[in-house]
Amino acid sequence: MADKNEELVKKELLMILKLNSKLNYQRKEEIKKMHAAIAERKMFTTPLGLKYMKRLEQIGKGEEILKKCILCAGDLDNHSLICTKCIKKFHALQFQEKDREPVGERKDRQRQPSGTAGQLSGTKNNSDAVSPDREEKTDKDGQEKSLKESLRKKGLILGIFIVALWIINEVIGLGNLFAFCTIVTLCVLIYKCVKKQGKRNTIIALAVFFLLAGLFGDTGSGKSNDVADMLGKTEEQVWKEWGEPDYLSTGLWKAYDEGYSYVPKGGKVFLVTLDNKNEYVTLKGISIGDSEKEVDKIMKKNGADFVGREDATDCYSKDYVIKEEAIGIMVIFNLSGTVTSVNGGLLINE
Repeated sequence: MADKNEELVKKELLMILKLNSKLNYQRKEEIKKMHAAIAERKMFTTPLGLKYMKRLEQIGKGEEILKKCILCAGDLDNHSLICTKCIKKFHALQFQEKDREPVGERKDRQRQPSGTAGQLSGTKNNSDAVSPDREEKTDKDGQEKSLKESLRKKGLILGIFIVALWIINEVIGLGNLFAFCTIVTLCVLIYKCVKKQGKRNTIIALAVFFLLAGLFGDTGSGKSNDVADMLGKTEEQVWKEWGEPDYLSTGLWKAYDEGYSYVPKGGKVFLVTLDNKNEYVTLKGISIGDSEKEVDKIMKKNGADFVGREDATDCYSKDYVIKEEAIGIMVIFNLSGTVTSVNGGLLINE
């Protein structure tokens, strides 16, 4: 009885080795069909065979599987269910079994489909008779193919991520990168939540998403967020869009608590200033706290020409002109190269 059980274990082990070399465990549908076929034929009855069947069932269902070899319980170092060390070790056993076969029987077996594995894969001719050298080569080729496929996917994801970052930087600037990444993270979390917990969480997840997206997307005012848009407009138009100024500063300056102000002339705004940190308000895309490099980049996008630079004891300024819009921009930096104030005015030909 013991010899019979030993032979059964050995038979199922050889079958598992053969299936392991042929199957692509990345293809869930293929594994699901294979599991169904094996279960229908009741191929495996030993603990090892049933353990292999359980792994196939988990893969077919898309479940996470234990990243351990089913033979030695060591860490897997490939994309199969058996580690490379065990594959080499038990392939040698498989070769010994073939060497002990009578020559006549071996030839007859090679003329037939390769056992149950051949039946499962729909083998109908001699071409599926697998020699030891070919079987080992097939296993190595499968592992190399899986590794290349994995590297290709990772490279593609990395490339898409880099391109996305570049586009974000070009379109909205790095200042909004955190908000963008937060929204993407929320989308991923919502997907995971809905996928694992079912449809009952979908409404809650979407509600949270829209709430947080609204917080990130809210400019806090419901109006334009670039004070340069005030230039050339009447005070009536400015008040309608931006609200009445919070106080009247020295002379004709009319300022808002949010850190920006304007000066009217001839009934229209001809000068605006941004001098306090406000993450929602810019002047031609420039924010307080931007670096000199960021300012140069923003001005280039606006088609501005650099006019000159003036240095003072504790700061320096750079002047630009946007000819198409007839606007002059003066940006003031501290000695560390960070924007502390921005002025924009209409170019008036006297």
